[in-house]
Amino acid sequence: LPDWKYSSAEQYLQYDLLSHIACFDFTVSAVDGSIGNPSGWPWTSIINDAHTNGVKMIMCVVEFNNDDIHTIITDSTVKSNFIKNVESKINTYNLDGVNIDFEGLHSNDRANNINPFMGELTDYIHTNIGNEQEVSFAGPAVNWESWDLPGLADSCDYIFVMAYDYFGSWSATAGPTSPLEGGSYNVTNSVTNTSSGYGTVTQNNPEKIILGVPYYGDQWATEDDNEGSNTEGDFHHPYYDSAVDTFVNNGKNWSSNYKVSWSTWQDGTQWHQMWCDDDSSLGLKYDLAKENNLKGVGMWALGYDNDRDELWDMIREKFYISQDDTVLDDFEISVGHFDKDPNYSGSTHGIDASSTSARSTSESHNSSTASLEIILKDDVFSSENWQVRLLSGTGSASNNIELDTSGAITLWLKTSSANTNAEIAIALDDKADGMELSKKISINNDGNWHRYGFEFQESGWSSFAGGNGSIDGPSVSLDAIFFYADNNSPDWTIYIDDVEYVTNLENYIDINVKIFLEGAYR
Repeated sequence: LPDWKYSSAEQYLQYDLLSHIACFDFTVSAVDGSIGNPSGWPWTSIINDAHTNGVKMIMCVVEFNNDDIHTIITDSTVKSNFIKNVESKINTYNLDGVNIDFEGLHSNDRANNINPFMGELTDYIHTNIGNEQEVSFAGPAVNWESWDLPGLADSCDYIFVMAYDYFGSWSATAGPTSPLEGGSYNVTNSVTNTSSGYGTVTQNNPEKIILGVPYYGDQWATEDDNEGSNTEGDFHHPYYDSAVDTFVNNGKNWSSNYKVSWSTWQDGTQWHQMWCDDDSSLGLKYDLAKENNLKGVGMWALGYDNDRDELWDMIREKFYISQDDTVLDDFEISVGHFDKDPNYSGSTHGIDASSTSARSTSESHNSSTASLEIILKDDVFSSENWQVRLLSGTGSASNNIELDTSGAITLWLKTSSANTNAEIAIALDDKADGMELSKKISINNDGNWHRYGFEFQESGWSSFAGGNGSIDGPSVSLDAIFFYADNNSPDWTIYIDDVEYVTNLENYIDINVKIFLEGAYR
């Protein structure tokens, strides 16, 4: 949160979607290591509101002059003073850590000096204030040369990767400040490439990486209206809220190459081109972060969206960990997360390829209008018992809602199958490690609706894929509903409805069903 936006942005901050706010910018003197405050400091109301809502406040210390950076990180007196001044600021203003935003370092300082400096700062803050204090570094999007990024990650608690400014005023052709794909350098390569990016850190310590995304764009005068036209100067960075106006006035195009939106228009005889991330492109970047199990995402900068909600909504969709009762799918409008047929998963076996799942209005629970109808048919050429993994969100955690680990999944099911050995279970993506499979519950085939519940902290979970048999991560998401039956079972029609996350299973299962469930675990 930059000081030029803190007062106007304060009224729009959605604290339930934030874990940290970095206060930008604290300046540092290379003469004596003293630290200057952001404009308007102290931001008392934001600090108090953030802490009330469980959001950490981090001081962001900035220096962009490479000679001054060299002095700060190598001169023993200046460095010592600086570190003690960081400690003083944290204690005085009840802050939760420090982010070091030193940019444009000399090549030799990247290779030899910044890592030990960060290590010394981290050790000092942890020792003299507490291990709960967070010490981080604002890292470059690309390892242009000389950076030891795994060593940098080891030297501090995490790196905020500034995954933007891939295009800018220097660019000969127009393009996005933060391309997800395309070209030699892009956000995906920054996350996964082991030579030009953070690939080694991502592979070994993904919890050390925060993916920083831009709430601003690039705009140039251009040669023509073609995507990626040659630039002709007149460059600037529009904030997201003004970029939206440009999209509305001049139209929005989608680049299949870069996976970012852009617009072009003519002012007199001069063409212009603007590129800016929106909720669609940011959502793809958030998926990248989740797929690689990164620590999280952040943005430069809070306030650049002003009073608009769609970027907050995308954070909520991708990252909000539900701690309240939440309907995951009710099938009233569509199949929701369950958009793949029962044979889609490679973990399904024993059933015929003609098995289907689709939204149905012929059956529904509790006076609703629709449910999900699943029709399973035996594979006569298979001798295996049935195991059907009905995927939620195609089996990708990034497509499913994150849930607190203290709750349960419930769902309603109706069937009149002749198979007396029919069972149901669920699999969860555990943020800590792999997937976990619940106990199997016998299914009541009496043709009535019954509710089935799976408590996350109950015993009986087992590893399904890379798990450890317990729900021990910071959050989970529903991977799939499993159905089991004997080989050569007759055709089986199942209706499911109202798949929900609940905080207290006791409140959601009536006494008769509860007794049935407690006696039916296998």
